[in-house]
Amino acid sequence: MPNLPAGFPPWLIRGGSRWKELLRERRHRLKNPLDSLWGTVISGFVLTGILFFVVRALVNA
Repeated sequence: MPNLPAGFPPWLIRGGSRWKELLRERRHRLKNPLDSLWGTVISGFVLTGILFFVVRALVNA
């Protein structure tokens, strides 16, 4: 039995190339937010905010 990611039903194994096609489609559907300019900008602001509060808490402790 090939190692499939969690959530894939076993019947996909019998499909041969069909399960590979579905796996490719699923990978294409899941998008990385850093692939877009706005996703990168928003992620940068969020991470900067988190880092700011962590450093502030460490300095004040």
